Amino acid sequence: MAQAYIYMECPVSGQTLTLGKLTIQSGVGTFQYSPDAVQENIWVPDPFRYPLSARSYSVTKNGGVPGFIDDAMPDGWGERLLHRVEKGPLDSIQLLLKSPNGDRAGNIMAGAARVPQDGLGQTPPKALHARGLDHFIDTCEAIYDSQLTAEQLEILKVRDQRSSAGVNAN
Repeated sequence: MAQAYIYMECPVSGQTLTLGKLTIQSGVGTFQYSPDAVQENIWVPDPFRYPLSARSYSVTKNGGVPGFIDDAMPDGWGERLLHRVEKGPLDSIQLLLKSPNGDRAGNIMAGAARVPQDGLGQTPPKALHARGLDHFIDTCEAIYDSQLTAEQLEILKVRDQRSSAGVNAN
């Protein structure tokens, strides 16, 4: 049974906290808010489909991933990059855990630990140091052809870029 803890940068307090836990087994997901989230009556991303409650929610759509979490998952290009870097297929939980939290649109993040690491969600996005269009095209082709070396990945910092749509402007 695969699982990930879901964190959220709270729009009210600005703090990163554990929103809940997502578990997926045989394509069916179970999402449950953390006891602290319920006790503190925090703001939730989808109060209509997933109102704040101590009960578990069964999720049969999107491969078991609630829509508000699916919105924070890698898009098609991000999935392709992760599949190439990881050298094989990844399930939804693996995609969620292996994609960088700094690359997500919105305020949802994920991790394997019950409590988010100190500083998670507080790191400003790194600037992309472009070397020109030709370099970018060559790099994209290398990624697509699985020819990118670990050193090139480190230089490019592919796994540490922000989404163009998810910049947090406090």
